[in-house]
Amino acid sequence: ILDKRKASAMDVVAIVSDELSREYGDKFERITSEKDPEYDEIFGILLKYEKSSSVDYIYTMKMQGEDLIFVVDADPSKEGRAPYGEKYEMTEYIKPAFRGEICCDGTITSDKWGSYISAYAPVLNSQGKIAALVGVDSKTDHIYHELNILKLQIFLLVAAIFGICVAFLFTFWSSFAKKDLLTGIMNYDSLVEKGESLRRKGNLSDYSVVQLNIRNFKFINSKIGTSLGDILLIQYARIND
Repeated sequence: ILDKRKASAMDVVAIVSDELSREYGDKFERITSEKDPEYDEIFGILLKYEKSSSVDYIYTMKMQGEDLIFVVDADPSKEGRAPYGEKYEMTEYIKPAFRGEICCDGTITSDKWGSYISAYAPVLNSQGKIAALVGVDSKTDHIYHELNILKLQIFLLVAAIFGICVAFLFTFWSSFAKKDLLTGIMNYDSLVEKGESLRRKGNLSDYSVVQLNIRNFKFINSKIGTSLGDILLIQYARIND
């Protein structure tokens, strides 16, 4: 899920970066406050993508001396919007964008705006130089929600499989415990249980018990072998069953 969010954020930031570089790259140098007309132009472009894409926030930043500052933040709410010139900490995930790369946070980032996954891309001016960078944020609240749903689905699936296995084993063992291991016919315990069941129904007198004996069976086991003796018992049980 997290990888899909990263890939989606990088796709969006690449598209926004391409349009800004083609049409607005030179205007970043002219922006010195939120009152500049270039600010409103770029704000409109960012807001368009923010409303139509899968990301939650889109903004631009540039270097001013040694500081990384916000240029245009397209957050619709003025309270949450970073003003022009507000400093932001340079991180190892942002630096590649100033080297011309499209990059993404390696982990979930948290700051005063919340927790999210961010992707960054350079904005080039008409000379092909990096004038600014554009960043996009994808909130991780959705990710945690999807992960919780996935965990629940996995838990329910495992519980269902476990329940089926238990039911199968119980049925198998119940049947297995009532049969002779070698011949597969009813064993002594099963015979007693059947007799008790018939007795409770009151029709025990309708049945008889037959005892069969293979004469000199010990001789067969000792002289010919137990393997042949087992085969004889199995075949004998099938005939009488």
